[in-house]
Amino acid sequence: MTKKIIFSLLSALVFLVNSAQAQCTLEAVIPSTDGYNVHVEMRLEQLIKPSACPNGYNFNIRYSYDIWFSGSNIPSGLWTLQGNIICGQYNDNFLDLPNSGGSGTNVSGGNSWRDIADCETATVSSLLCNRVDLTIQGPGISYRTIPLECAISLPIELVDFDAAPGTDHVALSWRTATESNNSRFDIEKSTDGDNWTVIGTLEGAGTKNTPTNYSWIDYSRNTSSTIYYRLKQTDYDGQFSYSWIRSTTVATPEFSVYPNPTNGMVSVSSESSVSVDDIRVLDAHGRTIPVELISESENRVKLDLSTAQPGIYFLQYDTNTYKIIRE
Repeated sequence: MTKKIIFSLLSALVFLVNSAQAQCTLEAVIPSTDGYNVHVEMRLEQLIKPSACPNGYNFNIRYSYDIWFSGSNIPSGLWTLQGNIICGQYNDNFLDLPNSGGSGTNVSGGNSWRDIADCETATVSSLLCNRVDLTIQGPGISYRTIPLECAISLPIELVDFDAAPGTDHVALSWRTATESNNSRFDIEKSTDGDNWTVIGTLEGAGTKNTPTNYSWIDYSRNTSSTIYYRLKQTDYDGQFSYSWIRSTTVATPEFSVYPNPTNGMVSVSSESSVSVDDIRVLDAHGRTIPVELISESENRVKLDLSTAQPGIYFLQYDTNTYKIIRE
């Protein structure tokens, strides 16, 4: 089953369900190395709890889901697809999803105990039920846990956010339908889904009622085959919220260019053979610049870029392009 969803955070992530129970929607696209993608969309709909609780109460969460596959080599099913709903300090609300995909509604297990007598007013939102730690494994997808977070308070209509891996980079792109007092976006990256580093910042459009496209290229060297990205949106008054999380799998490149940034000397190495005749270095305007060959072997070429002015250059090898920063 294939499906394409483009949604607005304001219109699709925030609405009322049964007596003002706020709904939280989470979604992810998990790529495989076999050519297919797993699409997960979940909605944390309602707190299941008693109507009276003089000494506290147990609760579970009703959730609905849509699971589907796209791409090529789609398997008959995954091996594992399950997780835990995180509600603030409560992290034992287990959920199970169909390995073969589909749509439905279910109630989490765990029956968490809350020792506060607020069951009459408690909701998914008030208990901070805004995250699912999704565990997945299948053909071409190694065993991993992916954190999915709600983004229910962004003062923007974020309609798309993608992370597309390249040979030596990941291309991030997102689009807003409208923005209100949006100061900036911080692009954050993680290798484990828990610890985040800001890798870039883009200025927001302020207040705007027409679509705006944004993009960022992550050229930083990756220490993990699976990496995660999210956006931190900040208002002019300092208030901030996070987007949903995107994960992508980055293959180990056959060729490597190092050191980068460089003070002048650059090496190009390959698992197979490499020839200086196949290498071009271009400046930011696409013009070929001269470089000096220092040494050449079957698997490695060393070049001297010390005569080039500090700035950004692009090294082309075969069909691959690498960004080089000359310091």
